[in-house]
Amino acid sequence: MLKTYEKRDKFKSTVNAKTYGAGIIMALNEVNVKSQTNMTPGRTAWLIRTYMIPLKNKFGWKIVGPSIANRPSAIIWCMPLQTMSRHTAC
Repeated sequence: MLKTYEKRDKFKSTVNAKTYGAGIIMALNEVNVKSQTNMTPGRTAWLIRTYMIPLKNKFGWKIVGPSIANRPSAIIWCMPLQTMSRHTAC
């Protein structure tokens, strides 16, 4: 699972070392919560395009996420992400 922007390089090195698994990778948890991932829709879309879409293309893996917390602000947060990337959906 790609957890945060700061841990992106660890994610990349781990995945490159292990080219096996269930064929599913999870993208970012509760990106709209300050105490969790706390990222903008733009940064989220960039991380997915940079680190996860290449794995999808290379290995055929499915991408799950990013997940958002069920809050009133979740829809507002998610709308720009859907516009920025056709590969991610909330």
